[in-house]
Amino acid sequence: MIVLNSYTDKKNNSKMNFNGKSSHINTNVTIGIITFERCESLKRCLISIEESIDIVRENSIDISVIVVEDSCDGKFCEINLSDFHFRLIHVKNEAKLGVPESRNRVIDMASGDFILFIDDDNEIDSMMIPELVYFARKNDFGVIGPQAYSSNFASKTYSGFRRTRFLGRNIEVYSDEPYFEVDDVQNCFMFERKVALSNAIRFDPKYTHEIGIFCLRFKQLGKKNFIINAAKTIHHNEGSHFTIATFSYAWLARFRVWKEEGDIFPILFSPLSILAYDIYYFINYMDKLTIRNGLLALKNSYLNALKGLLA
Repeated sequence: MIVLNSYTDKKNNSKMNFNGKSSHINTNVTIGIITFERCESLKRCLISIEESIDIVRENSIDISVIVVEDSCDGKFCEINLSDFHFRLIHVKNEAKLGVPESRNRVIDMASGDFILFIDDDNEIDSMMIPELVYFARKNDFGVIGPQAYSSNFASKTYSGFRRTRFLGRNIEVYSDEPYFEVDDVQNCFMFERKVALSNAIRFDPKYTHEIGIFCLRFKQLGKKNFIINAAKTIHHNEGSHFTIATFSYAWLARFRVWKEEGDIFPILFSPLSILAYDIYYFINYMDKLTIRNGLLALKNSYLNALKGLLA
């Protein structure tokens, strides 16, 4: 791993708002963005953070951003660091580490009170970070995340997940309450850095879809995970997420969670739930998937479920 570039906003000091008025900074947030060959998505995400910086500082929050590119062919995005008025570090993985280890790299480098991971295909609302921090300042929690919306925040698209007695981590939860408890958050989430460090909570590199396991670690400390409705993000849901090589591996993580929580019913019903889950993704996200590749993806799902059961 090498650091390509870093930029510190010297023109607009972290203790000054853009209007020149002094502001007491009492919360620091390190934002981690893991990206892989999605330069346009990354740029859109960074611009949305830049557009929120004035409001962030007005709410006594200082942010720094660590971008980790996990490329396997030596091609990396060009980031004009001077376009952004926050501390920005651009990191390049010389060898592909995968998302979990790249997130662990951010945890190792972070200095903020909180660590906020934002997937590169998210575009955040200008109040998302202040709303998350406002909740974090006043509540004990494990992991918190925003509500995801479709383009232009027209409608809610998905939220956090609760595991059910029969189906496990397959039920999305929505609520009109200001915040509500979930088992798992999704691709944009925040947690307290010192809690993670003091309890050695990290992302497990053996699991591609490791967020469920990560959230479970906080629950095992007696903490609760929440979705904050006033915190909003647009998840553009780039198609590259849904490939044979990625979504089927989610079953490894699910079985790990079920086994640790002693949920026998999701394991027993997994042959049916795997079939239903994969068909759902075929219909909604894999328009160009051939029948052959669809069957291959289903086979991979069952093989990984078996691995999860035996792990």
